Amino acid sequence: MTINFSDCQLVRPTLALHEAFEAFVDDFLLYDGPNSNEYIPSMDNFPEYIRALHRQSQPSRHSSEATLCHHFWLYNSINQCIYGVIRIRHPLEGRFLLTEGGNIGYHIAPSYRNRGLGKLMLKLALPKAHELGIERVLVTAKEDNLASRAIIQACGGQLENVVYGPILGYRIARYFIHLSGEQQ
Repeated sequence: MTINFSDCQLVRPTLALHEAFEAFVDDFLLYDGPNSNEYIPSMDNFPEYIRALHRQSQPSRHSSEATLCHHFWLYNSINQCIYGVIRIRHPLEGRFLLTEGGNIGYHIAPSYRNRGLGKLMLKLALPKAHELGIERVLVTAKEDNLASRAIIQACGGQLENVVYGPILGYRIARYFIHLSGEQQ
């Protein structure tokens, strides 16, 4: 299947895309089980899952959690397919986000990997991060994930260092992307 990148956009999670998201999750269950865990709750109660994602982007007076998380889906409206999920987190607080997680984390559905969609999704997310007031974006990748590292570098990522991530249990390449008024 040929993918026309101009038909793709980042959209906020919505109930209207239930079937498309279900297909996205099924793809993970079939081809990348370990990374499907964070999407499985959507299968039990999709409306609550969507509400939970939206709550994560709203400051709460009732929580000590200071980091907000804005969720977006890489969606193709022509074939009604969700190719990926990307999260923008800010401010970076706590050891995990500062060392291992970073400002941006993303997944591409296994069936759509190695087609340039990760790069497209990260490029589309950078202006959104800038709109949220982030000027220096931390993006991380497993040290041996050369494809993810190439995506980050293609989007302007400059290697800061490689560290051992005690929570994830592996070496992590940490990149910074400096944002300005204009995106690359």
